[in-house]
Amino acid sequence: MFCLMCIFAAPGAARAQAAGGSISGTVTREAGGTMPGVRVSLADQARTVAREVTTDMDGFYNLPAVPPAAYELTISAPGFVTQMWSAIIVGVGTERVLNIGVGEACLAAQRFYDARKTRGEVVEHR
Repeated sequence: MFCLMCIFAAPGAARAQAAGGSISGTVTREAGGTMPGVRVSLADQARTVAREVTTDMDGFYNLPAVPPAAYELTISAPGFVTQMWSAIIVGVGTERVLNIGVGEACLAAQRFYDARKTRGEVVEHR
């Protein structure tokens, strides 16, 4: 009986997972060490989709079931430089991994990155 339920449940689960993609990664200090409790905010460029999660004790975050679109990801924590990543393209079945290192802020600062760049070069620093 259990096997029959698995057979009938699996096709629906596969379709549900294929409807969008995911964005995940680990946030670490540039000086070394993980960053628990960091706010990770995601918004599409049209501002119709918005989500926010917090990194776990290992600095890991996961944004599952993200509809296909171009997104902006903001990483923020008190005492650290806020980072904004733009042009993060998510498609059906896409699993984007963005591991991000954050530096301590000596002044109020923000860094803007373009996810299309291969090494995450700073596009603008404020």
